[in-house]
Parts: sequence; C-alpha cells; structure tokens
Amino acid sequence: MAARKFRLILAALVFLLFLAAFFLAGTPAGTAGKRLFSLQFSPLLSRAGSKSVFAALLLLSALFLGRIYCSVLCPAGLTQELFHRIGGLLRIRRIGHVRASRPVALLFVVSLFTLFGAAWLADFLDPIGLFGRLAAPVGNMARRNEASLDWGAWLVAGAGAVLLIAPALFRGRWFCDRLCPVGALLGVFASLGGGRVRIAPDRCVSCGQCEKLCPTRCADAAAKTIDPARCVVCLDCGAACRFGAITYGRDGSGGRRGFLKAAPAAAGMLFVSSRELGQRLAGDDPEPAYILPPGAASDTRHKLRCVACQACVLSCPVGIIRPMGASERPVLDYNRGYCQYACVECLRACPADALHLPSLEEKQVTRVGDTSLTLNRCVVVTNRTSCGACAEVCPTHAVVMVEQGGDEPTLPDFKKEHCIGCGACYHVCPAEPRAFFISPVRIQEKAVGVRLEERPGGGEDPSGVAAPEDYALPDFPF
Repeated sequence: MAARKFRLILAALVFLLFLAAFFLAGTPAGTAGKRLFSLQFSPLLSRAGSKSVFAALLLLSALFLGRIYCSVLCPAGLTQELFHRIGGLLRIRRIGHVRASRPVALLFVVSLFTLFGAAWLADFLDPIGLFGRLAAPVGNMARRNEASLDWGAWLVAGAGAVLLIAPALFRGRWFCDRLCPVGALLGVFASLGGGRVRIAPDRCVSCGQCEKLCPTRCADAAAKTIDPARCVVCLDCGAACRFGAITYGRDGSGGRRGFLKAAPAAAGMLFVSSRELGQRLAGDDPEPAYILPPGAASDTRHKLRCVACQACVLSCPVGIIRPMGASERPVLDYNRGYCQYACVECLRACPADALHLPSLEEKQVTRVGDTSLTLNRCVVVTNRTSCGACAEVCPTHAVVMVEQGGDEPTLPDFKKEHCIGCGACYHVCPAEPRAFFISPVRIQEKAVGVRLEERPGGGEDPSGVAAPEDYALPDFPF
C-alpha cells in the first residue's frame, strides 16, 4: 500500500527529529525537533487562543481519519512502534487479538485527578512527557551534560521504559491501547467518525495474519472486525493481507448512535477542560519548594499546565533548568549557573503555556526568586578584600558597590525591589557559605526594574550584560 509507505517515511522523519531535539540540541535538526513538541496534543489542550485551534483540528482528524496522530506525530507511540518491529524481527511471541479496554473510564479517572489539583497522574501518563523523561537523561549523557548524573532522572526514565519499551517487544503498542489518556480521547472521536481501517467480510478468510501484526491487538480475524477506537492506522494489516480484504477509508458507519452516548462525549470534554478548571479551583497558591522558571507564575499554575516534556530543560543555554521529583517538573538550579537577562529560550520552547510571558521586557522585570544578602558573610567584610563580583553581573543594578571611605574596600549595597532573583549574584559569590541566598516566591510578581543609580566608575547598560548569542559565564579569579 502506497499510503503505508508514505506513513512509515513520515513517521520515521518525525521520530528522528524528536531524537535530534535531545541528542543534537543547538543544531537545525534539534531546533526542528523542539518545534514538534508544540504540535503535541496534550500541551495544545492547555493553550488558550489560536493554539487550541490545532487541538480541535487533531480531534477532527480523529473523527474523519482515525487515530493518524498516534501513528505519525506522537513520539511515545513511535517509540513503541520501533520496539514492536524489533520484537517482530526477533520473533518474540505475540498474543493476538485482545478485548477492548475501557478508555472512557480512564479519561474520567485522569480528568478527576487533574481537576482537583493532582495533575501528577495526567503527567505520568502523558505520552509527550513519558517520551521526554525517557530520552532526556540519555540525551544529556550523550552531550556530557551534568544532568546525566541525576539518578532520579534515570529512575524515572526506567519507569518510562517499563511502560513503553518492554511491553512493546511482546504486545506492541500496549500503552497506546491501555493507558494513554490522549489515545483514549482520540479513540472516542475515531469511534464516532467514519474514517477507519475495515475488513470486507466477503473477502476475509480469517487467516489471522492481521492479528499477528496489529500493534494494538484490535484486529479480530474471527469476527472480521477492527476496533476503530483502538486502531492507530498503521496500515500494516492491509499491506500483509493476501486477499485484499483490508482497506482504509470512510464507510459511513460512524455515528448518530455513537453521538447519542453521553459518556464518551462527557469524558472527552472533561479531559479537555480539566487542567484549566483545576487551576481555577485550586484557590490560594502554596509556597513552592523550588525556584520555578520565569513565566511559571505560581506553583499551582505550573503544576497544572506543565506536562514535563523537558523542552525547557533542553532549551536552556546554560543548563540551569533541571527536572525535579517523581513528576520531573522543571526547576532552576543556580549552582549550575544563572538565568540570563536577555534569554527567553525556555519561554519559546514551552509547548504547554506552562511558562508564559508576552515579551523579553516582561521577563526582565519578573521576579522568580526572593534574594537576601547576609553582609557578614561577604568576603569584603570577612577578609577585608576587594570583590564586587555580584555588582558586576547584576543585570538590574540591584547590587552596587559603595565607598566606605578611607582605604576600606567598597561594600555591596543591595536593593531588593530591583532584584528579579536571576541568581547571578549567588552563582558568582566567592564566599562560603555564600553571602546571597535565593528562595522560591509564591507568585512571580513584577520588580521595580533597573536601578538607575550609576555604578562607581561608570556602569554599562544592563541590556549588554547577556546578549542572546553569548551565554558564557564571566570568569572571576576567585
């Protein structure tokens, strides 16, 4: 079948671009791979405005063409397909037709968890998040990134391998069939529409070849049927059928009767709106345990919108965004560097609107952390030596050096209202323990902006502190 060959070529290209996003970060292929994250279904569901139109188009594609999204655009599904084919080459025993699962019940359970603030279940079962958590530590190791030493990330990647890779060798796309909430929702629409792979009963001899090849075990040779809700339109069965009994297209069997079933429609709508409704019902934002990337706004908003796809982790040019905890949500680690003043890469990369600020100017006045200065730890005080590293790197001039008079070295003067918590002062501070400390903020509010007082000796324009193309950390002789 020509359609199958085209599907395989397109799927292989998409899968290679996804891998490039993790292994070839910074290259044109890696950038194209990151852009594919923005076309993933679950992040699109949480986007308001024009992006939600793409989610609607994907739902319509399932209604009229079946689950083609699962066979071409989903990286988790393509990972399973790869290992499904490897299992076939190794002649690992397969099971054949399996009875349908209950996707509507799964949608209700995941939606209710998300609706009441426990978005971790949706994150854990989200296909783009699973793929990201599986590929990120391997990609970091290939790039010799410090994050490759994070054993927590490897444990989470192992859990992803158990869900995606191991069952694929024996059962094909088991996760797509049984646990994926996105697949369940698309399956509801695919079962209502008329575009599907079907078996012509008059030509089928029930040889069972389609059952052996079907990655979701939805082909039933005895009954001469293929379940459209579970079929991912891989078209392998049609290419293998010697009798021409399997075809793909519209047959008009979709449904008025299907639309009369309220449960699938209600489950789908609840799943679509659960993150947004959960954010509205969450109430007051708690104090977060970690410093969140710019644009997260609050811990509640970030928790309900972030799908842990690792796109922001990949995009950060200085590597200070890292996954944390079982959900692998991204946080800032100022021991690795600091948030660059003129950088918005994480905001551009986030496909789910979990990190959102309208412009670079907004980002440059958004406070992501609460900074405090303990002056008696400063080397100027403890060692009576000149320093000024913190004032040199502070992009908003929240820290400036002031004269003490006589032969005394200049002291840092810190004005919190101008600080955005970027971590520059903390990262370069030579004191042990550091004189600066940065704690999380409950809500990322606006700072006053750049401090207009000149630095001693004439300061540079703050916009020159970190140009977008230059993310090298300054070298201080401490």
